[in-house]
Amino acid sequence: MGERMLEQQELVDGRIWAISGSELFDLNTRFHETLVQCSNNDFFIESLARINRLRRLIEYRQALVPERALVRCEEHVGLAKLLLAGELKEASSHLRDHLSSVASEKTLANQPKPVVLKQAWFCHKPEGMKVNL
Repeated sequence: MGERMLEQQELVDGRIWAISGSELFDLNTRFHETLVQCSNNDFFIESLARINRLRRLIEYRQALVPERALVRCEEHVGLAKLLLAGELKEASSHLRDHLSSVASEKTLANQPKPVVLKQAWFCHKPEGMKVNL
């Protein structure tokens, strides 16, 4: 876990601005896999491997936004520090917050953009136009 934390810290310290999206994906994948391997739960380990295969297909199509990625890497470093310090309750809470914010971000990023119609369209009916409501 210590090595993965150092990789994430390097990203936070500025490396994130110099790497590609695929490199970031690989670094984050290694962090996630190391974290899950600490659970010694074969179901979680196998599930994450499957999820990562799907994520690779999806995330390669999305543009890298370094500012958002930087926040996620900072969260990874914080989580690793808590785990290495043995602060499991705090680490659990930190992980829950991290997963919630990532889920919200990913969900919102895939939502269609709202269409804004001009108000005049609703307020004015051209003469002779029939409106069926």
